[in-house]
Amino acid sequence: KAEISTPEQSQASGTDNSVPKQEPEKAQPPKPENPAPQEETTQLPETAAPESTASETQPAEQPFDIGYWISFAQGYAESIGLRLESSATACWDNPIPAGAHCIYIERDIKSRLNFYAKNEDITDVWIWYESTSSNTFEIYVGYA
Repeated sequence: KAEISTPEQSQASGTDNSVPKQEPEKAQPPKPENPAPQEETTQLPETAAPESTASETQPAEQPFDIGYWISFAQGYAESIGLRLESSATACWDNPIPAGAHCIYIERDIKSRLNFYAKNEDITDVWIWYESTSSNTFEIYVGYA
């Protein structure tokens, strides 16, 4: 007859006849099927990356030729019967925005001057501009 000992008896006698406990296996992440070969890397001294210049990241903004649009407006005003008079600066409507981002400058200038030309009380105009920021302007059309 085989003798079975209890854990208490085993501890007392110094022998352990019980089946040794197995610790559960720790979950290991699955290994990739084709592991990438690990390359030896050597540390190179850190160097600062060259700073990029504005010309590399964005095309240089072309200067906006406000003089062209002032000349255009003056020529158009005369062509529709308005007289250029430098003293006609006391009255004006909202300025016309002008810059590289503006696509309706010609339309807006013609519309404004056509409106003044249709008004029998307006015979004189003066056209000037003010800079609002770098490369953007407002065109004023004064009238009398």
